[in-house]
Amino acid sequence: MADRVRVLVGTRKGAWIYTSDARRAPWTVSEPVMAGWTVSHMAADSRRSPTRLFAGAARWAWGPSVSRSDDDGATWEQRSPGLAFDPDMGISVGAVWQVRLLDASQPAVVLAGTQPAGLFRSEDGGESWSAVDSVNRHEWRRIWGGTGSGDSSLHSIEQDPREPGRLYISISSGGSYRSEDGGMNWSLCSHGVVATTPDAKKFLEWAASFAPQQPELPPPVSTRRPPTRCTSCASTRPIPTGSGGRHTSASSAPTIAAGTGTT
Repeated sequence: MADRVRVLVGTRKGAWIYTSDARRAPWTVSEPVMAGWTVSHMAADSRRSPTRLFAGAARWAWGPSVSRSDDDGATWEQRSPGLAFDPDMGISVGAVWQVRLLDASQPAVVLAGTQPAGLFRSEDGGESWSAVDSVNRHEWRRIWGGTGSGDSSLHSIEQDPREPGRLYISISSGGSYRSEDGGMNWSLCSHGVVATTPDAKKFLEWAASFAPQQPELPPPVSTRRPPTRCTSCASTRPIPTGSGGRHTSASSAPTIAAGTGTT
């Protein structure tokens, strides 16, 4: 059992590190970390020694950053070379919503999800970045609409613990995508999600009444496999064949985002 537990907490005005022992009582809290920065997500990389902390951050004067610290948050390196869309895309990174560390077989690989929706990859522990064009130039990018917090965002990244080469990403108002080859190629995997509860169906009928028409999407996944059913949420609606491919999902920028790490 770990003899120290840390909870990394990001807010709109900086971050804090809560520390406790294995009993998780009592807790001590650090001085403000990265004061004045909006910190949307944090992660602790225990694949290396010393543990490296990451913060998906942004500041009005200096822009977005995947910041990193090797001294428990005492000092931070905010420079993130390569964290940018190609100029011909006509968009620029506004915020970093997710920092994801891959498993120990890829000890230097870090992924970052951004707003506008984009995926970036580092092969050197976050010291430099490159765009993942198979996501950033995906054929369905044209359907990734805005959300209540502005541009669509890539807010979640997951790795299948049973199959390290299988990755998942979720995009606000853009759906979820799966890669079977470590991120080289991505396919839409949320098309055909079915809401089953009365509240979810009522919500989706309401949302569909004002959702803009979108380009036609590929045939539902239900033609290839049973649809995923949402029994507890009301933020995802089915996309039936012939519906015009409208897609609605909800996600807004968190006031507080927390990640946990143990050392």
